[in-house]
Amino acid sequence: MSSFADDVLYTGLTTGPDRHAVADAFGDWTWRELQEQVFKAEAYLRGLGLPKRSRVVLVGPDSVWHHIMLLACARAEAIFVPVNNRYTSADADHVMRLIKPAVGLLHPDFASMFAHTGSHASDEKMGPFDLVTWNVSDVKDLSQVQTQRTPILITLTSGSTAAPKPVLYSSEGETAVSRLHGALWRLNSSDVMLAPPAFSWIYGLGTSNLTGLMSGSRAVMLERFSPTLLCDRAEGRGVTVFMGVVTHFRILVDYCEKTGRRPFGPELRMAVSGGERRDEVAFAKFEEMFGVPVLDLYASSEGRPGFGYDPQTDPRPVPGSCGRVIPGVQARVEVEADSDLAGELYLRSEGNYMGYFDPECLVEPEITPDDWLPMGDRFEITEDGWGFVVGRSKEVIIRGGANISPVEVESVIAQHPNVTGVAVVGIESASRGESVAAAVVGNFVGVEKPDAALAEYCETRLAKFKVPTEWLVLDRLPRNSNDKIDKVAVKGLFNADV
Repeated sequence: MSSFADDVLYTGLTTGPDRHAVADAFGDWTWRELQEQVFKAEAYLRGLGLPKRSRVVLVGPDSVWHHIMLLACARAEAIFVPVNNRYTSADADHVMRLIKPAVGLLHPDFASMFAHTGSHASDEKMGPFDLVTWNVSDVKDLSQVQTQRTPILITLTSGSTAAPKPVLYSSEGETAVSRLHGALWRLNSSDVMLAPPAFSWIYGLGTSNLTGLMSGSRAVMLERFSPTLLCDRAEGRGVTVFMGVVTHFRILVDYCEKTGRRPFGPELRMAVSGGERRDEVAFAKFEEMFGVPVLDLYASSEGRPGFGYDPQTDPRPVPGSCGRVIPGVQARVEVEADSDLAGELYLRSEGNYMGYFDPECLVEPEITPDDWLPMGDRFEITEDGWGFVVGRSKEVIIRGGANISPVEVESVIAQHPNVTGVAVVGIESASRGESVAAAVVGNFVGVEKPDAALAEYCETRLAKFKVPTEWLVLDRLPRNSNDKIDKVAVKGLFNADV
């Protein structure tokens, strides 16, 4: 019986085991080298004698090591947890409570994040990573928990709550997602894919790169997003597919305009953007530079796949639409009585996540492929199948493709000794999709620059991308008739201030 790792590597190995498979910060890798490293990592994990479904965290620059460890964990019956390398020590505490890991691969540049968590260093290394372990004698053994699918991966997403949510994925689900996306985009072993950081998020790790690997495509990976790095890594490699979030496209076209550099040649056949509303100005510049339009992809961390474009049957984006429902996925919109055509979107597919991980019971209740997932968005599907996002049902700020919970940011700011009230919202940004904006009430007499003082306070307690970049100090926060803070009015204050 084939394993998930075998399925991912099969096409690449059978079309040429000594062909280059990946270029990343640590060099060029062949398919054979990837397989050999997966086997070595699996042997190490099994040698530790840990219970099945123990968690293995990795913190470091984005690289093929994320995929090596995902495949090794799947073979060793462990669960892989990539951790955002921009997290703070406080975020690491959340990871320890939510995940209760047994093993860590910590890159020296980022190891300080977990330095206070009681890890035990070993004399062993795996590639560029230091190997550490934690005492898990009091951690619940989940090896006997019965599930319909096989858990292999957890990613942490803020979603609409203050604490990170641990999203649990299965080998069956990731196989389905990769195959459905690979078929939609017609990926094969002749393709070269450049896909986005960060690999702590499912869009970069799974939707993009895992799909490419399972299709036998070569991958060009970036340890972080930088237009200079992207050009250095991509030029001359014959990239055929570029995937990113809107922010990546904005930054790249601006850089290429200023420098004259062109990382993509005539081989480029498809560009895909996911995670944010379209930026037609940036996308038009991209198409003018590189000759292909930017197509959309709609999904969530929990519900994948969703809507997208087939580059052959629908090669041009329909204005405002995220595409059609991907074959193999079911979609429906629940429209309220006496309402317009829009309603809440629900998706159902083999790629459904398993639920939110719980270290005491694995997952409860388990989400199955038969379950309809509410996507939290108001949506409209036309008679000819085009999907349109009308608005968000859930309050999330999307900055550069990353979900940021206003509740989390507000809870940190509220702890500042001078603050008596706070409201955090997302406002449109020319470069980042949305900026994090905070309106505060409090006593700032004698504070020369309250916004700078508040930002400095946040920088020691929040990941950098969550720190507000826009601030207003008010006498009072706008409230509605129910005496609740009026977030729409707060947004209006920032827009008026621009």
